Amino acid sequence: MGCSNNPENIENTNNNQNNDKEITENTPNQTDRSEIKKLTNPLQLSKSTNLQTSIRTFKKSKTSYTRKKPKISPFTISTIKSNGINDIYLVKVNASVFLKEELIPIWFDKDTYVKFITKANWRIDRKYNFTDSRGMPSNNAMEFNYGAAIARIGSGPKFLLIPNDLTYYNKFEGPLYLRMNLPKNMDVYPEGTMEIKIFDGTLMSIEEINSKIGWKEKDMSYASKKSTDLENKLTKDINSLRMNPILFYETYQKSLSSNIWTEDFLKNIKNINDNNQISSFASNNDLYIYLKEFTRSNYDAIKNNLNKRGIDKYMEKLKNLISISIKEKFGCENLVDCRKTKKIKSEEICMLYILDTEFRQNIFYSEYYSIAINIMDDIIPGDIFIILVLMKD
Repeated sequence: MGCSNNPENIENTNNNQNNDKEITENTPNQTDRSEIKKLTNPLQLSKSTNLQTSIRTFKKSKTSYTRKKPKISPFTISTIKSNGINDIYLVKVNASVFLKEELIPIWFDKDTYVKFITKANWRIDRKYNFTDSRGMPSNNAMEFNYGAAIARIGSGPKFLLIPNDLTYYNKFEGPLYLRMNLPKNMDVYPEGTMEIKIFDGTLMSIEEINSKIGWKEKDMSYASKKSTDLENKLTKDINSLRMNPILFYETYQKSLSSNIWTEDFLKNIKNINDNNQISSFASNNDLYIYLKEFTRSNYDAIKNNLNKRGIDKYMEKLKNLISISIKEKFGCENLVDCRKTKKIKSEEICMLYILDTEFRQNIFYSEYYSIAINIMDDIIPGDIFIILVLMKD
């Protein structure tokens, strides 16, 4: 996200000239608010608190990913009819749960002008004043201010949603991606709201968007219904990577400033593998249940050995033990990977696998058909332990 890990010189300025105004009705046609259609339940917008003028530096602590998953949506979308000619979409963002880039399911055609009307009254943490969508200037923030509203369309470049009106010439087709620019690897607690009126796009379902950008939702296999959200998300992301690594790069990794992948790197990986039209892994519920039972019965041994110096030898022993057990139970050849890592996003876990030279080629190997992932997130504070199995059927 182009952010420093040590934002000690953040300069706090008030950019709130327009914060107390409603989004203007500067639309091509008069809007009839009675025709608003709610697609999701409206958010309970945060109430503004008194501004604090004192500036204090962040204290390094656990990343925001250690917090419990929020129960409310980071955004909602309403459709506003404009005399039955064009739809106008109103996106309302709750900053308190807007902690990563979000896909907004509005599709744009390439080589078109897109209009945005943006009003933000938010801040990256309670230590700082509320700002508009330009964020708060800082010597440490690169490219965009902390708290800035950053958007991109499809695989296009990032751009700032300036306050009030913005007409943007879009050269790429695809959905809208939106995020609040936050300091990376810092525990911050954003507050406030943002509203964006969007013109000239088309509201679509996630399934329609996935199909248009190259992933067929019906071909995407997911993990067991008993799986955790992270296990399901990682299964989906690995399948996305397996089926279309370049699209995965453009969708998830291109926006990360710490990204060490490149499009050429992924093209080379795909070209050297056996099937450029490879299908997704199928989830295997029996295999997943077996892994859950295995970790449950070996919980103490795994926990004790993950804290010892000889962790690498233990990992190899554990992988062999699991692989042999699976072969005996299911009669299939398999590949087992065990790893301990920090609590990071699913897309970043995919990066760990693809950078593992001994493992990455198997993600694209068509003879492996089934996948099962078991993640233990309570074994070591701040870490997760992943057992991933690919099996030939």
